[in-house]
Amino acid sequence: MIPVSIYKGLLIGSGVVCVVGFAIVANVLGSKFTYPFFMIGFGLACMTSLSLLSLCFIGGGLVWLYMLLNAKEQSSKTSDDPLGDILNDYE
Repeated sequence: MIPVSIYKGLLIGSGVVCVVGFAIVANVLGSKFTYPFFMIGFGLACMTSLSLLSLCFIGGGLVWLYMLLNAKEQSSKTSDDPLGDILNDYE
């Protein structure tokens, strides 16, 4: 049997893990471009009873759609130098 004081400490610690995880993700994704997507996904996860797997599929579908729409815009910006285009993406 676990003592009550240790059980309460573990319970508090498990609550802190969620807050720290949220802070780490917010710090990593804290750019002006990605923050709205993060907040929409977090709000969707909190307000619905969808499973994590279904949220991953929804997010993956939205990323795929975004990449398709963005690829048409990027195709007009490419040059005749494919290696230069790849290297310019890393700058």
